[in-house]
Amino acid sequence: MRQRLDLRYIRPEYPLDAPTLRYRRARESFWRVNDLVLDFAEYHRRRGMLAYKKKESDPWQPVGRDFRMFVPTEVALEVSELLYNLRVALDYVMYALFTQALADARVTAEDFEKRHTRISFPILQDERAFVAWRKDSSWIEPERVKLIEGVRPFEHPMLLLGPEYHYLDKHRDLPSLAADFDLTGGKVLPGPPWASDDERLKAEAAGTAGPTGWYVGAKVAVSFPDGSPLVETLETLLGRVDGLIEDLWPVLNERLPDK
Repeated sequence: MRQRLDLRYIRPEYPLDAPTLRYRRARESFWRVNDLVLDFAEYHRRRGMLAYKKKESDPWQPVGRDFRMFVPTEVALEVSELLYNLRVALDYVMYALFTQALADARVTAEDFEKRHTRISFPILQDERAFVAWRKDSSWIEPERVKLIEGVRPFEHPMLLLGPEYHYLDKHRDLPSLAADFDLTGGKVLPGPPWASDDERLKAEAAGTAGPTGWYVGAKVAVSFPDGSPLVETLETLLGRVDGLIEDLWPVLNERLPDK
């Protein structure tokens, strides 16, 4: 006979337990993104691609964009999971601060009931909007406001967690990513070594005015649509969220009441 779990005790004990778990899940997604991007880059470095020059003195560039040159959907999915968990972690933090304000009588019970479902972390379009938010959030102690301002929630990359990017990802489609190919430092073969009879490649090569060849050793970079490098940007974003949770731990470390 299966033993039933007492679910009353499967819950966070401290206000920052839940955001910390969300952050850790986002960090797991980051390592998967990193591995997938490395695999994608290595695949193209080894496989090579059809390349051409408009004239002999020009640099090599890829011919066309076949489906294998697009960033794998799995990368976008892991980025989506990462952004979602970071956004939720920050909203958890704000709710913990709002609950603390109620306990410290900086918010009335009536005001808490009216506003608690609308409390969220302020990801705003610019610093002016943040100043307006700060004036409207007098329940947050000034020291906590400085910590929030310290992660620059009105600048890139924190804006990835805001409505112009995160909400589109949440409600419409996976985030858009771009792959850039640097065809310098590799070598050019006279033709694709294992696909010399590929009619599609022949047609693409015939459509170019300059010399063509099979380029091996290309460097591949994956980025957001604005050109910011994917892995480095996500690492910066993770660092800011982690730093905020760590800074708030001393003031939000009281055990939650039993329910």
